[in-house]
Amino acid sequence: MKRTHIISLILAAVTLLSACHRSTSPEDSTLSDPFASHTTEAQTDTPPESDPIPSETTLSPAPYDPETSAPTVFVTYLSDEGGTVRGNLAQTLTDNRLTCTKVMAIADPGYRFIGWSDGSTDPVRSGDSFAVDTVITACFAQDILNLPAVSLTMEADPDRMDTDYYVDGCISIAGCDEEYELDHLATEIRGRGHGSWTYEKKGWKLKLSESQSLLGLGDGRSREWVLLANHIDRSLLRNAAATWIQQRLELPWVADYAFVDLYLNGEYMGVYQLYEQIEEDEHKIPITPGTVEDVSYFVELTVHADTYRFTVHSTPYEVCSNLPDTENPRAYVEAIDAHLTACLVAVKSGDYDAITRLIDLDSAVNAYIVEELTKNRDTGWDSFYLYRNPGGKLVFGPVWDFDMSSGNVKADDSSVCRHTFQYPDGLYAGNLAAAGDRQQNPWFMALAKQDWFWELVETRWQEVYPSLTGLPDLLRRTGDLYEDAFERNFERWDILHERLSTEAPVILTMDSCSEQISYLADWYRQRISWLNGQWGAE
Repeated sequence: MKRTHIISLILAAVTLLSACHRSTSPEDSTLSDPFASHTTEAQTDTPPESDPIPSETTLSPAPYDPETSAPTVFVTYLSDEGGTVRGNLAQTLTDNRLTCTKVMAIADPGYRFIGWSDGSTDPVRSGDSFAVDTVITACFAQDILNLPAVSLTMEADPDRMDTDYYVDGCISIAGCDEEYELDHLATEIRGRGHGSWTYEKKGWKLKLSESQSLLGLGDGRSREWVLLANHIDRSLLRNAAATWIQQRLELPWVADYAFVDLYLNGEYMGVYQLYEQIEEDEHKIPITPGTVEDVSYFVELTVHADTYRFTVHSTPYEVCSNLPDTENPRAYVEAIDAHLTACLVAVKSGDYDAITRLIDLDSAVNAYIVEELTKNRDTGWDSFYLYRNPGGKLVFGPVWDFDMSSGNVKADDSSVCRHTFQYPDGLYAGNLAAAGDRQQNPWFMALAKQDWFWELVETRWQEVYPSLTGLPDLLRRTGDLYEDAFERNFERWDILHERLSTEAPVILTMDSCSEQISYLADWYRQRISWLNGQWGAE
């Protein structure tokens, strides 16, 4: 390398690093998430209203020209504090190579990319060409961080990904207790969801290279995790509320979660919920291997059933558990089908003794109360789970997916029960007038015909009612706690007045997430009061 080129490179690097340097020493405080047991370290410093790229930038010289440029031109890519640059960081241009290969600026958790020192604002750049030795620096700004920051990076273009295939990437977590911080742990990443995958803010499924208890969630380590976008839920709290309700009703297992800020290849993507994956697992849904004569299984009622699909009285199910090592797995699936069919036939018969021999009625009552209290539109459509161990009874749960619930679905004037979805009064999951509707759950429709089932529901409701009355205030406190983070989510995604699906009209009239949370809290206050009028001791 020529001496003049070395001197030029050093001077340019010193100048640009000085221009991009910023102080990053935020004070820490501790937040407690009312919907989760873990704590996080929250950074409370607020960055400037705007974060311009430092003014002392290097203007891009003319592109490399073999006729007029030096025989070799050295191009160096650097990163300011708060991020890294991936790719070939030291590149040489000659008459045999006129342009640079691709490099990418990646923000660290809690930071965001704001631009390159030559004025470019695209984090990915390729085809650079310069006539003289040049240093280009990626500049980053500290982000608001009052939630743990989860950062996913991948070589694949997120806009070209789908829900079928994983791509390689890594995950980092910051802004939390030190013991839960992660630094570039390898993971596989794919999209998740069915209808929700069509939205701009997308959900993600992770398969870690090694089992972890992310943010201390759950009762053990897991490889598979879910990042819920909650894009259609402008309160961002409907799944959290349903999880809290499940905990009060003591379902056999309830997925744990934490609110996080998500960064994808350095770009802020909004507030997500990091949830445990619902799966067969010793500390989640423990399934003991069975036989064709005495089957064990974990299944999901879902219209999206694909692998190992079967139907029970026209309702599709999918096997979620591992099948025994057998030469004919389909025969085992058929045995599951036969057992589940026998259970449903018993429920439809109304024979209490036959039902109690096959079904864990306590779990059925608890699952019903969750679905009824939330008015979950999809209770008979998707994400409804059942499981059984050899010699055991059929267990209802876990229950899942509540973004289209609790007043977030418009009333259906063509339905025999017009108030079915939107309003806090009336029955839905147990409303026999709606029997035959494709959204209705066949198990609850059959149980709702039995007087003894309603007696069990009333008894259980009276036991849990005192603990449920605190939900509206808890929703408001959570909204206050995370107000800045939630509002920033809707600065990133300006959808408050945009119809995405079948939201209730009132949902689209509100101007802020805070209003959405107040609406949700008031909806639950009225809903709990109405159900207590039906099932309460008075």
